[in-house]
Amino acid sequence: MVENLVPFAALALAAQIAGKDGALTALGTQLFFWCRLAHAGVYIVGIPYLRTLLWAVSVVGMALIVEAFFG
Repeated sequence: MVENLVPFAALALAAQIAGKDGALTALGTQLFFWCRLAHAGVYIVGIPYLRTLLWAVSVVGMALIVEAFFG
């Protein structure tokens, strides 16, 4: 989680400071949070492919925050 938390926090903070905290940013942050939470549970249980999918969707959440800057 540490590797993903720093870029996520930077994106979320930048979006807040820039005033880009709209619906797309909210969706991105929620997607990131819930997927990373589920990722932790799936990691403990040991389901490798689902874990990878959840990680990828959390990256899409960060991409949505970036999209809020350009959309």
